[in-house]
Amino acid sequence: MFSVSSPCHKLLFLCVPSRSKKYYPGWRDPFSLTDYDNLSRGYPSVMDQWEAEWSSTKAVPCELKAFDINRFPHHLIARNRRIHLPVKYDHEQRPAYQRRLFGIYGLSSGVNPCELFDSYEYLAREREIKKRLEPDIEEFKQRRIEANAAKAKVEKERIRKITENLERLPEILEKYRANQEKKAQAAQVQEEKRRQLLEEASSGSIRLLRRPPRSEVPETGRREARGGEISKKGFKEEVAARPFDCRNSICIK
Repeated sequence: MFSVSSPCHKLLFLCVPSRSKKYYPGWRDPFSLTDYDNLSRGYPSVMDQWEAEWSSTKAVPCELKAFDINRFPHHLIARNRRIHLPVKYDHEQRPAYQRRLFGIYGLSSGVNPCELFDSYEYLAREREIKKRLEPDIEEFKQRRIEANAAKAKVEKERIRKITENLERLPEILEKYRANQEKKAQAAQVQEEKRRQLLEEASSGSIRLLRRPPRSEVPETGRREARGGEISKKGFKEEVAARPFDCRNSICIK
């Protein structure tokens, strides 16, 4: 033990573990690389290098890519044995994989060379899909120009119709006012006729007739007095032979 007089007992050591540098090395230095940058991007796979080389080449046609055996994966080289393994897995059924198999092993790989390349229908469908998903910038600009032109044409036609309607507006208003005047004159003539008829009725030149109540009809009483001897058809004929007195009808003297 340290003595009381020793200067070490006056020092207080604090040890706080910090895991940030171990698990988060980029929190302080934004340019520090992670495991993904070091392993995946720093050392790309053989297939990635092969694809990158063929995507960057310009002198060699892409049709020869299927028969390129440079940077071939090891699991494909392992097929080079006397008794070849059958093609049965999903990744082995892909056209690109089978093309490379046939390129290195030929007919001994068990791949049908007639099925290596895509048909014209499949290529046309793929081009159509690519055209729809990734349209050309010039074609996209042309479509935008056509859409704007069609929109401007519709707007111009609408403005032309509005202008024509505004020019015809005085004529339409004049016709409307003339029609309203005709209707007012016809209503006034009808009102004059009605007033004239009422004046004649009040002066006694005409009399208004009303249909008598059902209980006061003499034919009904006679029919009841007969005891129902008259038939329904005869009753209708008898009623039809009577003079017609409509309610509120006008009978001129």
